[in-house]
Amino acid sequence: MNNDSDQIGVISHPNPLSKHTPIWQELVIELFFQPRKFFSDLSILMQTKYVIPVTWAFGISEAIDKIDEEMLKSEVHTSSNRMQYIAGFIDTWPHYWMVVLGYGVISALFLWWVGGWWYHKRLVWCGAVDPDVRLTRVIYIYASFVIAAPSVIFTLIQTAMYDNYFQSYNSGDLWPVLILIFPFWSLITSYTGIRTTFTVSKWKARTWFIILPGLLYLVIFGGVFAYFAQ
Repeated sequence: MNNDSDQIGVISHPNPLSKHTPIWQELVIELFFQPRKFFSDLSILMQTKYVIPVTWAFGISEAIDKIDEEMLKSEVHTSSNRMQYIAGFIDTWPHYWMVVLGYGVISALFLWWVGGWWYHKRLVWCGAVDPDVRLTRVIYIYASFVIAAPSVIFTLIQTAMYDNYFQSYNSGDLWPVLILIFPFWSLITSYTGIRTTFTVSKWKARTWFIILPGLLYLVIFGGVFAYFAQ
């Protein structure tokens, strides 16, 4: 493979380890640390039985973020009614997880169809000719798992550490900031996935899948940090 070329072709040779490597190892080791190897053969991981739980995990992580966002809004607007409304749903960890798991299903469907559609559109703008829609969605979902998995694991750790969600939210711990690295990590994984699988323009792909989303993350995170700094 010529890395200096502006184009990269579809890799047709299979990953020789993909038929023998445990699925969890592919998700954890190859997806996070060897994405080019991971995306070189998705023949097994495109099966519905693997795609559904990964998509649901993505939906769950979005639900977790949504609750955090609502909490932040309640602080910004100092609305006790809004806070009481939220507390009525997530006053205990079992209630919290019921909400997260249920909302995660709805969110997963939205991300698969709408998020996958937007991912496919950007791929076309990068020069991919008639890219397979389902394959595009699968790459999007697995690349997003790089964000989803740490988010879910982190929340499970909080569940073990604190009596309820509100204690964890108000704990003031700084180490959870480390989780902010994974959205940017996911951008690199996503870029590698499409460059490994489709014929695209290198710089267009970098623009649509790394630079613009990365700037959006910086704006969002910068706004949050500015609020807490005040």
